[in-house]
Amino acid sequence: MYVVNKKYSVKGKKLIDMTEILKITGFLLSSRTKIFKICDSDIRNIQVVDKKLANPLVSFFVFQKYNRLIKELVKMLVDSNDDGGDTCRQVLDRIEKFRLQVKNKYRAYLKKQELAKMSKQLVLLKKQAIEQAMLLQNNYYATNKSSKGR
Repeated sequence: MYVVNKKYSVKGKKLIDMTEILKITGFLLSSRTKIFKICDSDIRNIQVVDKKLANPLVSFFVFQKYNRLIKELVKMLVDSNDDGGDTCRQVLDRIEKFRLQVKNKYRAYLKKQELAKMSKQLVLLKKQAIEQAMLLQNNYYATNKSSKGR
């Protein structure tokens, strides 16, 4: 079942969707073309309000992003040798960015088990990046200290 909201309010010279006025919150479906075709009508925004319906959609979307992120981060950590720790900082930044994005946008629609699974793996990758950055930093200081002593 779906409801098509064709009610708009005029505020100044701008049309405002009534869902914005009523403060209806839900998961906003995205599309590459930004338009969905339903019964020969062009629909610009589809908002799933029921959390039970939104959970499979959101978890599929988030886990796609998550799996892509994990692959990229592992590749970055494996490929980083003597870059001075820049890659490790990038990995930490990307982990934090993803964590905040999930926290702000998707937490209400995901189950606790899904969040815990992602959190555990991200914590492990974060620890690995920190250890690798510290190892590179220690090697850097050791090489500079030994070259100054000569």
